[in-house]
Amino acid sequence: MESGYQRLDVSEHRRCRCSKMQKFVWLTGFLLALALHVVVVPSSSTWLLAVYYASVGFVVVWTILLYLMEKADVPDLTPIECIVPEKIWCRGYLVNISGASCYSRTTIIHLNDGSYCVHSPCPLDDICEQFFHGRTVSYLLAPGDWHHFHIAAWAQRFQTAKVLICPGVEKKQPLLNHNGFIHDYIASAGNDDALSKEFEAVFSAGFDLMHEVVMYHKVTRHLLLVDLVEHIGDDYVGYNRCLRLFWCLFGMWNQGKPAPEYQFGVGKKDEVRRFMREILEGDWKIEGIILSHGNNLLHVTNEESKEFLRGAWKAML
Repeated sequence: MESGYQRLDVSEHRRCRCSKMQKFVWLTGFLLALALHVVVVPSSSTWLLAVYYASVGFVVVWTILLYLMEKADVPDLTPIECIVPEKIWCRGYLVNISGASCYSRTTIIHLNDGSYCVHSPCPLDDICEQFFHGRTVSYLLAPGDWHHFHIAAWAQRFQTAKVLICPGVEKKQPLLNHNGFIHDYIASAGNDDALSKEFEAVFSAGFDLMHEVVMYHKVTRHLLLVDLVEHIGDDYVGYNRCLRLFWCLFGMWNQGKPAPEYQFGVGKKDEVRRFMREILEGDWKIEGIILSHGNNLLHVTNEESKEFLRGAWKAML
């Protein structure tokens, strides 16, 4: 198969759309400004003029925000697509944070014992139910402290699965019953455990604002990243104008880079460099990188993968 970037399997990125609530707020502000205009023009009342100008300002600002925050007219969930035959599948799901929307990605791994591991679960729907019909889900992973929103629903549905999390998730979901941290579990579970046999993992130490557990699948030589590299640009689908504006401001558009929380949340530089060099200079032979946000890097050599990561992390190394 041809090497390079792999985009999500969705229809062509079409026009954006805003919600009914956003339209209602804009229309209310516009009608208020219009009504005040009729009253204020023949009046010389200072307070009426102040309210009028404030209403006009609100309409202008909200119009700009509506333009930026419109959601891309794409499905909330993409089809489940095969990345590595019989071993790895991915599915995109739309997320919206502070007005910026883009796809996140769920990764499904078929383990050698016949069971399945779900990394960063998406909303549970009929397509997921059909995929896992007659299949055993053994592990549910929340690999980042911003990638845990749907894991409780999956844990309720697949009650025999082990729930493993990234440090920080236990504070955001105190009611979630879990079996420990991903990297600790993999390091201590032993050779009889299916997940430990196939994965190695390292925690993103040294950061203040965001954390994740980086996972390496030894069987397929694929690296699973959450937010340590996000690769969104012109050939990506699902983003809105707000996200594009932020990514251009942070110099991230068309360039693989860490999420802004990582770029500005370096607490202990020595620990960050040690963690990143463990990945770049260690024994992992990486022939594919699966990203939660952006186009995957697939069917590449270990040298190409490491060069991509060095370019993304060069400001931190």
